[in-house]
Amino acid sequence: MIKVHDLLFLLAAFISEFLGTLGGFGSSTFFVPLAALLEPFEVVLILTSLLHVFSNISKIYLFRKDFEKKYIFQLALPAIAMTLLGAYFVGLFDPKMLSRFVGYVLLFL
Repeated sequence: MIKVHDLLFLLAAFISEFLGTLGGFGSSTFFVPLAALLEPFEVVLILTSLLHVFSNISKIYLFRKDFEKKYIFQLALPAIAMTLLGAYFVGLFDPKMLSRFVGYVLLFL
């Protein structure tokens, strides 16, 4: 049986990705605060990365006719490097402090 918590989480992920795809950006801006209401910050970070992986794969498939492969190196390699750096920093700082920091950054963007 599917729990209400799981349905809310899936709905948050779907709405975030839908808005992010339509707008061209921002799925994390929507997803992180919504998911943080339901899960601990560390779990939200992991799930956000998975959300992005599957989102990017689906967008490459959906927009494959207009996809320019030369941008993979310009965008993907720095993104991978910064993801690894971010994962390193998550292990150094208190999750509650990181959660507040992300909340403040999102409020003032």
